[in-house]
Amino acid sequence: MMHTARSIGVLGVDAVKLHNLYAVRGTPLGDQVLAGELRLMDRAEYIRTLIDFLRLIPPGVIVERVSGDAPPDYLIEPRWCLEKASLRRDVEAEMVRADAFQGDRYDPAWIDQPVTPLATPDEISARIGSRGRLPVIKLQAAQDTPSNGG
Repeated sequence: MMHTARSIGVLGVDAVKLHNLYAVRGTPLGDQVLAGELRLMDRAEYIRTLIDFLRLIPPGVIVERVSGDAPPDYLIEPRWCLEKASLRRDVEAEMVRADAFQGDRYDPAWIDQPVTPLATPDEISARIGSRGRLPVIKLQAAQDTPSNGG
């Protein structure tokens, strides 16, 4: 994540959407979390990581989102990601407490330094292809009824 944060200024990105990793039912990741094979970030870890990220990106970059979630019936972990408003408040409070702000550790000199990609698109595609297709959860919308305008 910190490599990505440093790359944002170099690449001239205007806006970012940050998203925590979460596990949902019916997926290999969800199965690993349920089996205790994998542990996802707890709320405090995510807040610390998020703040470190925000401090490295340029101050003018728009942050459109700081977390993501899944429908509660499908979400396994982390349950804290369902509390988006309180997460944002806690991130802002921790930044104030730490006397930190977006971009306070950004270095414009990074623009003059080449960004070495962690993998090429072909390498990423090969890694994904070696795992096979992952199942996709399809959520169906409620049927149109006279009571909801359908």
